[in-house]
Amino acid sequence: MEAMEVLGRAVYGCYLLTVAAGDDVNGMPLSLFMQVGFKPPRVACGVSPRRRTHEMLTAAGSFGVVFLRKDQSDLIARFKQPGEGGAKKFEGLAWRRGRTGAPILADCLAYLECRLVAALDPGDHTLFIGEVVEAEVVREGELLTVQDLGKYYGG
Repeated sequence: MEAMEVLGRAVYGCYLLTVAAGDDVNGMPLSLFMQVGFKPPRVACGVSPRRRTHEMLTAAGSFGVVFLRKDQSDLIARFKQPGEGGAKKFEGLAWRRGRTGAPILADCLAYLECRLVAALDPGDHTLFIGEVVEAEVVREGELLTVQDLGKYYGG
């Protein structure tokens, strides 16, 4: 389909979507991410309902978005693993629970923490909209993109 070929040429950043539901933590790679408002600052994340993170985010009502630097591409494979054992993804990494409880990596480009304000079902992914409640630039650098991974993103 030509639309997917064109959309695959859009530049997508590589982030980690993190969430905590009670004592359980999890994270997953995120590329469907964008800002959707200024006052208040709001962002949107597209998450497949098949992902464990989807269920946890719905239960928690909040989430974190960790911005990765170009030199952190190894984290994509680590966090890509689906299923149980979300805490194992964080083993060996310095992290803390943020204001919302979402895991925040100590070493990253930046992060946002958000309170969930809406969830829309436009298709095969749920569009979660969050209001930013905490944000920080942690370290200078360039954002990792899907293109840096040599990937073609076609949905």
